Amino acid sequence: MVSPRLSPTEMGAVLPQPTRALLLDQQPVWLDALERVLGELSIQVAAKLDDPGAALDVLVDERPALFMLALEYADGSEEAEYVRTARAAAKETIVLVCSSRRDPIRIRRVLEAGAAAYILKTLSEEDVRCAIRLAFERTIYLFAPPPRRRLGERRPEQALTERELEILGLVAGGRSNAEVARMLWVSQATVKLHLSHIYGKLGVTNRTAAGAWAHDHGLATGSIDMLPELRTRVGSARS
Repeated sequence: MVSPRLSPTEMGAVLPQPTRALLLDQQPVWLDALERVLGELSIQVAAKLDDPGAALDVLVDERPALFMLALEYADGSEEAEYVRTARAAAKETIVLVCSSRRDPIRIRRVLEAGAAAYILKTLSEEDVRCAIRLAFERTIYLFAPPPRRRLGERRPEQALTERELEILGLVAGGRSNAEVARMLWVSQATVKLHLSHIYGKLGVTNRTAAGAWAHDHGLATGSIDMLPELRTRVGSARS
């Protein structure tokens, strides 16, 4: 899974400044990696901790904009309860859960508890940056396997028009509606209309799920210069 490389200015465009984050994990290597990713988004790390109780204390005292946590050794219900406690303690703080587990029940529990996103530790740094950016847009970023199709059923990408595929690719690459409109010389209202059609054809309900589908199918791009290549890939998929 590959995301286009966006400049720090583009990636940080939607983030409130200054932005501070709290990190919780029992793995120092992952904490260091997250700190590096956040630095590229101009997000300052208030604290890196391995103790859940201490992290909650810092959360209450510091009220950071972002809390990224990993509780690999807790079961799904304990993890969800911790997220619920964190959200209650600092309602304005965005909570992101990081994990190496793809357990659908675990994912559902933490999202229902109030997490803005569930980030797999196997994702690239570029994907993590994109997930953080989308979290600040108050959406959910989930990578899920594509649904199984019945034999002979038309693939979703075959049902999308060329313009819809262009917009989907740019949105999946992290572009806002305003950026897409400017790049394609259309109005934002037109972009929103196309997105509503895209959601219906893909069977999703928001731009994040549509973006995840595009990533899974190799249709994500963040640059207008990559659109010819995208059209080529789509043409191949349709043939």
